[in-house]
Amino acid sequence: MTETPFSVIGRRLPRLDAVDQTTGRIRYADDLTLPGMLVGRQLASTHAHALITSIDTSRAEALEGVRAVLTGADLPITYGILPISQDENVFAVDRVRYVGEPVAGVAAVDRETAERALDLIDVQYEPLDEVVTLDQAFDDDRPLIHGEGFGKNVHRSAALEFGDVEEGFASADHIREDIFSFGGTTHAALETHAALASYGTDGRLTLRSSTQIPHYLHRALEKVLEMPSERIRVIATPVGGGFGGKTDPFSHEIAAAKL
Repeated sequence: MTETPFSVIGRRLPRLDAVDQTTGRIRYADDLTLPGMLVGRQLASTHAHALITSIDTSRAEALEGVRAVLTGADLPITYGILPISQDENVFAVDRVRYVGEPVAGVAAVDRETAERALDLIDVQYEPLDEVVTLDQAFDDDRPLIHGEGFGKNVHRSAALEFGDVEEGFASADHIREDIFSFGGTTHAALETHAALASYGTDGRLTLRSSTQIPHYLHRALEKVLEMPSERIRVIATPVGGGFGGKTDPFSHEIAAAKL
C-alpha cells in the first residue's frame, strides 16, 4: 500500500482538544465567570401532577442580595425543539406535570442567597391524579396531562408495517405475538447542565451553555424572549457529557437569559 499523498485525509490525527481534556485545562460552562456575575437557581415542583393555586414570591424578593425573581407569568410563550410540539414553558404555568418541573427562578449575589430565596417562595398546589403506567394512560376518566378535561393520555399512536406482512406470516416457521413495553430513560452525564448569560451595553445577549444544539437554542431564545435573532449569540461550550441528553433547549438556559 502506498502512503497517502494527503496531509489530513487518510491519516490518524489527534483531537484538537485532546491535550486540554487530558490535562484538565478545558473550561466547561460551569467553570466560566464574569465580573459582577449573579447566581441563578430554580425552584422545582414537589408534585408529579398538580394545579398551581398560588405562588407568593414576596419574601424572596425582599431578601437582601436577591436581584430578580421569575415565575411562569413572566415567560408565558411556549417553545419546543420540533415545530409540532411547541408546548414547553420555562416555568410551569397553571400546573405542573412532573416532579422537578421548574416553577420559579431567582438570581442572587451568591449561591447561598439564591438557595435561601427558593426556600422563601410559597407555592400552593392542588394535587391531581398521576399517570405513570400504560394502563393508567388508557383510562378514559383521568385528567389529561396536556389539555383540559378527562380522557386517555396517549401522546402518539402508530401502527407500522413493512413489506407483505401476510406473506411473511405464511412463510414463517414460528409466529410470536406479544406486547412489549419500554420505560423511558434519561442520560446521566458527568457534567451537569449549566448556562451563563450576559448582556452587552449594545443590548445584545450572549449565552454560553453546555448544549449540543446551539442553533435550536438560538431559535427558542428568539421566540420566548421576543428578541431579534441578530441580537442573540449562543456559544456552545465544551460538553463534558451529553449522549443526546443535551439536544433540547432547556428551561434553565432561557431562564438565565431572562434573569
